[in-house]
Amino acid sequence: MVGGYKATGSMRLANQKNPFREREDKSGMRLPKIQYIIFAEGIKTEKLYFESLSRSKRKKENVIIRYLDRWKVNSGRSNQLSVVTDVIEYVDKVKAEKKINPRDLERLFKKLVEDAKVEELTEITNQLNKLTSQFPDLFTSKEGIQSQLFSCITLTNFDSEFDKLFIILDRDSHSFTNEQFKEVLAKSQTNNLNLGITNPCFEFFLLSHFEGISDLDSEKLKSNLKEGKKTYVEKLLNDYLFKHNKTSFKKNSYDTEFFINRTDTALINSEQFETNNECLEDNLGSSVINIIKEIID
Repeated sequence: MVGGYKATGSMRLANQKNPFREREDKSGMRLPKIQYIIFAEGIKTEKLYFESLSRSKRKKENVIIRYLDRWKVNSGRSNQLSVVTDVIEYVDKVKAEKKINPRDLERLFKKLVEDAKVEELTEITNQLNKLTSQFPDLFTSKEGIQSQLFSCITLTNFDSEFDKLFIILDRDSHSFTNEQFKEVLAKSQTNNLNLGITNPCFEFFLLSHFEGISDLDSEKLKSNLKEGKKTYVEKLLNDYLFKHNKTSFKKNSYDTEFFINRTDTALINSEQFETNNECLEDNLGSSVINIIKEIID
């Protein structure tokens, strides 16, 4: 495995008294909450959307969304098959590591986000050094340790009877061969992973939040060729967004709330496009909407 994962927005999440005990009441009994743990091929666009959705009032009360991001060393491995393989290896590594005590990690995490006493700093540093040396596939000194702890604890608390693992991928036929597509489907099924695939790309899922997209040229959408600095879908998305919201679309900065508030339109539009992963190999559409149906009221 090239590298591990880290949670995003962990400082914000850490403001809760104990973000890892969300599913317990005061007596320690488990509450019927479901964790949706989400990985993605993309670096920015998907992260912004799902982080925003995790805070949205439209999210069901019994749903917890955790978005786990790749280490920077992994950010260049954008091929979809590599992403799926890395996720599987990371999840298996965390689950199989018997030497890791999640409660010890939680206590360490709590010390990092609260005001640690001066006399505790040496002990904390020693613990962190031990983690990075003993578990190099799970912890690195080159990334924020708090976010890595959050990621690892999230997966050690994974309950296979309730929780779900998702990977968000672009079909993008330019970089994702038919053979790789079939292998990704097989790997995800074998490892109990759920896929949110969009053909051609996640930006088309965002585009589906506007009326009238069924009239667009499906072949041009699937080809999604570059037009200057933006792809065809990105350019359309930018134009639609400016027309309806007077804002622009950038992969690392856009109005996520605007899209979440238009989810009903996306649900209606999804009936006109493919939402089945197997059929998304060649057809325009997105199965991400199936995930959203589970998450929102």
